Amino acid sequence: MLKKAILSALFLTILTLHSFAESALEKTAEFKTLLSDASQGNEEHQLKLGFIYANGDGVEQNYTKAVKWYRVAADQGNMIAQNNLGQLYATGKGVTQNHTEAAKWFRMAAEQGHAKAQSNLGLIYFSNQGVQQDYVEAAKWFGMAADQGHTRAQFFLGRMYYSGEGVTKNHKTAARLFQLAAKNNDAKAQHNLGVMYAEGQGVEQNYTEAARWYRKSAEQGDPDAAFHLGMLFSGGRGVAQNNAEAFKWLHIASEKGHTQAQLQLAGMYETGTGTSQNSEEALKWYRKAAEKGITQAQSKLDSLLSKKPLVESSPAESLPVPPVLVPKDNEISTPEVAETAPEDRGAPENNTSDRAHYLSAAQEGDSEAALKLADMLSEGRGGEQNDAEARSWYQKAAEMETGEAAFKLAGMIIEGRGGKQSNSDGRSWYKKAAAMEYSEAALQLGFMYQAGKNAPRNNWLARQWFLVAAEKGLPRAQYQLGNIFAEGRGVDKNVEKAAEWYRKAAEQGLEEARDRLSKMSGDEQTAR
Repeated sequence: MLKKAILSALFLTILTLHSFAESALEKTAEFKTLLSDASQGNEEHQLKLGFIYANGDGVEQNYTKAVKWYRVAADQGNMIAQNNLGQLYATGKGVTQNHTEAAKWFRMAAEQGHAKAQSNLGLIYFSNQGVQQDYVEAAKWFGMAADQGHTRAQFFLGRMYYSGEGVTKNHKTAARLFQLAAKNNDAKAQHNLGVMYAEGQGVEQNYTEAARWYRKSAEQGDPDAAFHLGMLFSGGRGVAQNNAEAFKWLHIASEKGHTQAQLQLAGMYETGTGTSQNSEEALKWYRKAAEKGITQAQSKLDSLLSKKPLVESSPAESLPVPPVLVPKDNEISTPEVAETAPEDRGAPENNTSDRAHYLSAAQEGDSEAALKLADMLSEGRGGEQNDAEARSWYQKAAEMETGEAAFKLAGMIIEGRGGKQSNSDGRSWYKKAAAMEYSEAALQLGFMYQAGKNAPRNNWLARQWFLVAAEKGLPRAQYQLGNIFAEGRGVDKNVEKAAEWYRKAAEQGLEEARDRLSKMSGDEQTAR
């Protein structure tokens, strides 16, 4: 039996090594073609070689070669290569770290509309690396990326609206942006949205919703969210009071270094609340919190070490439940160094193993995996580019109520990529995406009906779709509504309404809207 098992394992090992060797041979053959085409100036193949070397996809990872091929593609204006080259400069991979160079390449890609580059440029301005710190510029670029559905940009822009950095403080806008990012599983955004529901900032106070978002964030490992969820269980706010659950989440947060959680956890061990009483564990966690400067922990530690009798009290008295927001630890999360570093490599998931992973998950009905797989197929990442397959997976993801997938499917149908071209079917999917609250789709419909491109010209429908997108906070839609009222397109001219919409767009950093407001103000002064 043992001999049979050993032979079976040996056979599997040989089979695996053989498959790997075949894969390596196939890659070598591809390289010859790629190298030849790239050397002759083929921009797409230059980009592919950059991806392959940056990711070590079938070859030894080599950032220096990745820089070489990204640079020649970037010099031809390829925005993905420009963004990726910027990231290598920002992280010092394959080149000497140089944030000024990083900013230069991010800007080139950002000005072409590359969402990740726009977000990266925003981070550069936010974190004072390579350019002079400028929160207004940071908000501008985050806004452009956020309008395209970029999750991290939505988070950072929400953070700026919450604190009033570079924009007028607006908790309602902050909550909306956090919600957009939270729905895309950004843990920090989920935590921040929980805080806003707990405090009633920008939304109606709702502890049940706060607990829901805290849980989503905590399950992704966010220590602040775990702490706050623990405190809600301790106090029975938004959830049924449960000391065992409180202990569980406070312990998780404490293990991750959350000082307020460590203080509360020590108190639970001291009094046997939600767990067995354990003086040694209480001492351990009080010490950890005291070492981080928590004075209440130091006082408790001194009491335990000097063996003074502790005041008899009920668990609620010895473990006071603070307000849901503890000023230092419960404040809306600020960007950390690791989070403000530009996102690694530009385009995520670029190798064959990633594609295989998403295929497996997508086949199990994971809508997010189906979307990512479609993206890879559409862009030729991790294997051959295949529009027909991309279109098929976008449709499957869209049918699982993924707004971004419906939006991208609509674009492929309108362009006739990967299948039959149909303006009416394309518009239908844009409308479905808009119904899924993917506001970029409503904006696109507005442009189509306004220009009469891929849709019959209809000013009334254009205005309605721009209004949908504008009410979701898209500054470009707000700007278009301003134009409609300023020019009287399908409506009576209304300077006040035009100014109102321009102002909304300008408050989000849209320069064109600011220019229009400035011109309107100048015209008014001249008229006087």
